[in-house]
Amino acid sequence: MPEPHRAPARSAADLGARLSYQAARLDSTLDTREHHTGDGGPEHDRGLHILARRLLAAVGQHATPGQAPTANAVAQLVLDAEPLREALAFREDDATRRRDTDWELHSLAYMLLTTIDLLSAGHPELDAHVDAALRERQRAKPFSESVAAVLADWPAEQRARFTGELADLGVTLPSDVIGGLRTDPGA
Repeated sequence: MPEPHRAPARSAADLGARLSYQAARLDSTLDTREHHTGDGGPEHDRGLHILARRLLAAVGQHATPGQAPTANAVAQLVLDAEPLREALAFREDDATRRRDTDWELHSLAYMLLTTIDLLSAGHPELDAHVDAALRERQRAKPFSESVAAVLADWPAEQRARFTGELADLGVTLPSDVIGGLRTDPGA
């Protein structure tokens, strides 16, 4: 019986170049969707776009075309990829889907995520690097500060609804998050 055809193994430098190329394609598609919305077209998935843009910023920071990313850079990319990966799955779930899925955008995002996965497979010690990156992120920017930064970008109605739901639950948040939730400039 003949052996199945296997694609040649890609070097880390090839994967780095592929990562940069895929990031550029995803960035271009996001630009197109956002420009189309600005011209009166259908609303784009703002939350998904924010997560994708954050991953693209990380790719720009940690990947150099034609060079193999370091284990530390791959660890950072793995961490930055996870929120987008979860958001894509959430939006594809029939029980949670609220709008039509932009399958082209999802496909481009998955190609980028798969390349990050392939890069991570080349670093057997990646868990230690991810743990170190998490500890460094927590020292550099506490979680509550990150939440406040995200909430500041939300429309006022969403912030007010979120604040109300938290109050109903009796949840007390750190002051920097509360500041991010304020809906009127004088508060």
